[in-house]
Amino acid sequence: SEVHDTTSINGIHQKDPLGPHVTLCYKDENQLLHGTHVASHGYVRGKDDIGFVSERQQGKKTLGVGRKKLRVGRKLAPTIFYHAELYPPLLLPFLFIPAMIPFVQSSHAGAGWHLVGRASAFPDVSSGNDDCQVTPSCKAFSIPKTNDPGDPKAPVEADLERAGDLKDQVLVFKYKGKFHAIDHQCPHSSFPLSQGSLFDIEDFGVVLSAGITCPKHGWSFDIFSGLSDRGSYKLKVWDVQLRNSETPTDEASETTDQEVWVRRKQRIG
Repeated sequence: SEVHDTTSINGIHQKDPLGPHVTLCYKDENQLLHGTHVASHGYVRGKDDIGFVSERQQGKKTLGVGRKKLRVGRKLAPTIFYHAELYPPLLLPFLFIPAMIPFVQSSHAGAGWHLVGRASAFPDVSSGNDDCQVTPSCKAFSIPKTNDPGDPKAPVEADLERAGDLKDQVLVFKYKGKFHAIDHQCPHSSFPLSQGSLFDIEDFGVVLSAGITCPKHGWSFDIFSGLSDRGSYKLKVWDVQLRNSETPTDEASETTDQEVWVRRKQRIG
């Protein structure tokens, strides 16, 4: 597949100078990219606000992909930022197989998924933390690429005070109610990002995404896309999945604490 970051301005499509802020699928006879676009999730800039596309949707001829308040078939705003993947027509019958779509998560324990603990073990970074430092609320785990998901020794929790070798380490944390998993080391300086700080990426007061700042050189990375605020460095972002545990954590109330599973991003092919 080919990945395109473009801007749609009154039907004229150009390279997006601001980067892939949004994931949206859209197809029009007049656009420069021909084919069927399939996208996962992201933000759509509306006339007066910004909406969030939470599901994978497929573009149709001359139609945009709807969002909350903008249904399929209704014209979207004149300016749309999106990040879409262009697939050859022959692949379309297979795009709805979860194992072949990078943004569709598998529901079984295999396919490279690793259990890293209970959701309650990860306090929200934004709660009572004015500077949004990651260290008090995050955990890092060593998960070599050769590890078998069924191996009881994997993953191994790392000591944040003694970072050591950061290779193959994943940093897991919860920011404003959402779990994230990223490479522990900064792709620019190899510094531990567990010492970094989180922040919201805003546009005129509207929160579009979130980022993490490495304290060594002040570089920042989007924790959803991995893109850097400078240069061509990119932070590796992991898939995260919350699953209901079969073992209740409180027998009296029979409440079940969810499990947090992570895996490396899957590639097609």
